[in-house]
Amino acid sequence: MKKILILIILAMIVLCAGQAFGDPEIKTSGQIRLRCEFDNDPNNSFGTAATTVHTTFLRTRFNVDATINKNTSAYIQFQDSRKFGTLNSSGIGVDADDKVYLHQAYFKINQLWENGIGLKAGRFEVNLGNQRVFGAVGWHNEGRTWDGMELFFEGGEFAVSGYMLRPRDDFDDSASTDFDIFGVNAKINQLNLELFAFLEKDAAKAVLINGGDTLTSPHDALERINLGLYTHRSFDQFDFALNAVYQMGKHRIWTVIASDTGSFEEDIAAMMFTFEAGYTFEGDMNPRLAVGIDYSSGEDDFFDNKFKAYNNLYYTGHKFRGYMDYFLASKRTGLMDLMFRAKLNPFEGWTVKGDLHMFSTAVDYASEVDGSMTKDIGMELDFSIATKNISGAKWVTGLSLFMPKDAYTEIDGNEDMTMWAYSMFTVGF
Repeated sequence: MKKILILIILAMIVLCAGQAFGDPEIKTSGQIRLRCEFDNDPNNSFGTAATTVHTTFLRTRFNVDATINKNTSAYIQFQDSRKFGTLNSSGIGVDADDKVYLHQAYFKINQLWENGIGLKAGRFEVNLGNQRVFGAVGWHNEGRTWDGMELFFEGGEFAVSGYMLRPRDDFDDSASTDFDIFGVNAKINQLNLELFAFLEKDAAKAVLINGGDTLTSPHDALERINLGLYTHRSFDQFDFALNAVYQMGKHRIWTVIASDTGSFEEDIAAMMFTFEAGYTFEGDMNPRLAVGIDYSSGEDDFFDNKFKAYNNLYYTGHKFRGYMDYFLASKRTGLMDLMFRAKLNPFEGWTVKGDLHMFSTAVDYASEVDGSMTKDIGMELDFSIATKNISGAKWVTGLSLFMPKDAYTEIDGNEDMTMWAYSMFTVGF
């Protein structure tokens, strides 16, 4: 309750300050989003004993956008994220899922000097390309933001941004143990092309307790370089999109051989690429058919001192790899997703979509059912209907089905189809 009152007071101060000084142009906006989800297998057991779980998520955002002048602006976004049913008897939210906080707060200076670079600093979202590498995870009830700064330059035909982000600051006076991300992203507008390079440096010095001994690693947790591109093009009724990323660098791993325990650095050599090509037919319903692949490399040799499993970084996972979110995490086996998509507009303001995903691992894994080596996972079907015809609101509902292969379920005989469904209303003001 105290957090809510503090945020309300801050919003009032911002609005009153704008009125008092007169010069800044203050605009306010907001959004309330309600989503009901139904999951008939919340523990992913793929067995008949699973019980359907119903969860309702509520996310409320209030935005304050202040234009100081043509060159400088500020943006503040308050957010309340919660689940239904997390109130105590007095009606006060007490659950860990009830979060009221400052989602974004930054200032933006378009030019630090005439025809020069601009600066954006504070807490903000980062969305690059189609969000396969960096995304704000808008589907999530909280989303993702970063603390840091961005230097940018826009030259008409191209734009360049440099980022310094800090996921973690340990405030250690004796050693540098922070997690920092440094990167550059370049857009070539004429080619619809983005090129980027990011360095992740996690300087944490992990401690391992082995028996009665406490061991501190001399190696940083991570030093990874990500080089990639994103492009999308349209030719008449054809369209395609491509992502490609190569990861290199080093990460720390622990080894325990007999009584000898220690850490060493393993070289990273991993990659990811996605490709989707579509064709939109002529007609009132504008039907579109598309085919694509999303591939992330996996680790196939544990003894070559090379780590080949791609890390999915900070992508908006729900946009990719199926709406049931079974495969958001990065795994050593990697993943290959062959997808077929269809979309049409049967009536004005209505959109119907259907996606079929065929999942397999990038490298073989040992099935816990019979010990055989396989790449089998299963198939997922996603179906959704959306409309903007409700005055003042947007509505979307969907149904997803997952059909696992026996080897993937880990329990012989547990290969039942699972179902997930949702209905979501969004009201903006």
